[in-house]
Amino acid sequence: MADKNSVADWDTNANNNDNISSVNIAEGCAPSGINNAIRAMMAQIKTKFNAVDAAILSACPPGTRGGFAMSTPPDGWLKRNGAAISRTAYAALFAAIGTTYGAGNGTTTFNVPDDRGEFDRAWDDGRGVDAGRAFGSLRASELGSHTHTGSADSAGAHGHTGSANAAGWHGHSGIANAAGAHSHTVSGVWTGSTTRPNGANSSVPSGISTVGTSTDGNHSHSLSIDGNGEHTHTPAINAAGAHTHTLSIVAAGGAENRLRNRAFLACIKY
Repeated sequence: MADKNSVADWDTNANNNDNISSVNIAEGCAPSGINNAIRAMMAQIKTKFNAVDAAILSACPPGTRGGFAMSTPPDGWLKRNGAAISRTAYAALFAAIGTTYGAGNGTTTFNVPDDRGEFDRAWDDGRGVDAGRAFGSLRASELGSHTHTGSADSAGAHGHTGSANAAGWHGHSGIANAAGAHSHTVSGVWTGSTTRPNGANSSVPSGISTVGTSTDGNHSHSLSIDGNGEHTHTPAINAAGAHTHTLSIVAAGGAENRLRNRAFLACIKY
């Protein structure tokens, strides 16, 4: 008869379980053996359950975060909804996280994290990828600094035509310079004999008389200058040459930056 000193020694074949911790429970054993065997079995089962609980607690200690595919948390878990909970009723969780996520009323309660609608990110812990973060801190969304560039197609060398406004039909007036007061003289004529003076004829003219013309006086002349007529002027505009245009780019997107994702129930082990 091999001793069955622990649950691990028990056999799945009931006929082979003839003792518990060396207490005989085989057919025909004394009644006291049965009583002693039951007590021994209870002790072994309790020891085994304690070991299982310890293993479970080690694998999933208070403060463990989890996401579940149902809308209510399983036993041993609380929603990560920022609620204030009892420091005594959830002593193991309070020992694990303290007041990192809120001190509750400051005496008897403390807060669980409020992770509703948030993405989880590992704490940088000195690596420098997400530097300057306090443990458990919440950071708002942010878009990294960047620029956009663009260029319009070149328009190519080209010219422009234009037309000046019509000047309208019009005339010009002017005044000539005054001629001033003046006189005119004529050659002298004989008033006596028609014989030329100093000639052979003894009759000599009595003299020469000067005939004066009337002066015109100071006067001016008015000029009439034909109008140029209604017309236009065509300006010559230099070609602009090949060039580019600056673009104004319209912003796009929504209220946040995010990857494709699915929503689960965020919970914490207590």
